[in-house]
Amino acid sequence: MNDVKFCTLPVGGTELRYVEQGSGSAVILVHGALFDHRSWVNHIPLFASRNHVIAPDLRYFGTQEWADGGEHFSVQVHANDLAALIRSLGKPAALVGWSYGGAVSLVTAVQNPDLVERLLLYEPGIANVISDPDEEKLALGDRNDFAAEAYDLAGAGDLEGAARAFVNTLNRNPSLFDDLSSETRTMIQENLRTLPPYLSAPPPPPISEHDLRELRIPAEVAHGGETRLFFKIVARAIHRFLPLGSLRVIDGVGHLWPGDDPAGFTALVQDFLDPA
Repeated sequence: MNDVKFCTLPVGGTELRYVEQGSGSAVILVHGALFDHRSWVNHIPLFASRNHVIAPDLRYFGTQEWADGGEHFSVQVHANDLAALIRSLGKPAALVGWSYGGAVSLVTAVQNPDLVERLLLYEPGIANVISDPDEEKLALGDRNDFAAEAYDLAGAGDLEGAARAFVNTLNRNPSLFDDLSSETRTMIQENLRTLPPYLSAPPPPPISEHDLRELRIPAEVAHGGETRLFFKIVARAIHRFLPLGSLRVIDGVGHLWPGDDPAGFTALVQDFLDPA
């Protein structure tokens, strides 16, 4: 990662750490749970050829020492931190959020639309956008199917077992965790300490149909064709009310597609950022 700068920003009683590279329009890549900026290590040079790309470690994620015991872990706090990061740039940014990062990015955009130029969400993990009761029941049932074992193991103090169960069950592959690259497994292991505050965090702030209809920025929601039902329902629920939104289904892939295919994911995002 030549020419990558490692930066810090004082925010809310802690330091937000991020990496940046390139120049031009700002694009912020927001990682998912158990991950940090390293999940974007192969994407950053690709984006930086055309953009000022920034990849933060959300509060508590990464390897830095915590300023507290994790009691401030929440989507709202992470959204506040992300908004502060954009303000520090002195210009609006495009947000690209994956999984938990998609939830944080959506809340940031809804609450601070003046800070966000464009919004791309890949399989955002935020259930309270679902307005249809039948869809909500299906989505929450599927989420319980892939999260229940991880919750039980984490509650028993087996954080590595919880992470393994979560990754494998979420992706319907009982050996996936062991098949991940050593770099990805190391990143997950170094973020295991985020599991207890993540699992006990308050729910995200509510996002209503009205909130989505008022979000008048170009937005795209994407999900894999082979992903869990939960993410398909959430993506459709968000897209349904976005006035300038589109829905993209990527055939043959699942939740980990952005990490499995950095070039393909970057191309998807870049097509959205720079439409013909």
